[in-house]
Amino acid sequence: MPANFNSVQLMGRLCFDASEKPLEEGKKLVGFRMAINHKYKQKEEWKQTTCFVDVKAWDNLAETCKNLGKGSLVFLEGYLKNREYFEDGKKKKILEVTARQVKFLDQMEKIEPGDDFLE
Repeated sequence: MPANFNSVQLMGRLCFDASEKPLEEGKKLVGFRMAINHKYKQKEEWKQTTCFVDVKAWDNLAETCKNLGKGSLVFLEGYLKNREYFEDGKKKKILEVTARQVKFLDQMEKIEPGDDFLE
């Protein structure tokens, strides 16, 4: 087993329409934010928390994802990446997901536990 392993699988809905980012000639980038719900039971009551995750898709995958809209249900496989940028003169850090594969699930009527979405 490798000493390091960086892989994530997420299923959730887009918070807003996917957006294309202008880049140098020949490169394509699409970004979107996903809302991922987590339900758990605390004592006898069911609770839910939501995690918001920024996702980047590059090149051919970006072309495939560019028309995703707010509320679209997707399943993705990718990896975590740290990024730094400056805003108002202050250094900011962000942890985001770079997608390797994205499956569009809106057309699926029901998702069964144990389904393999990456086939």
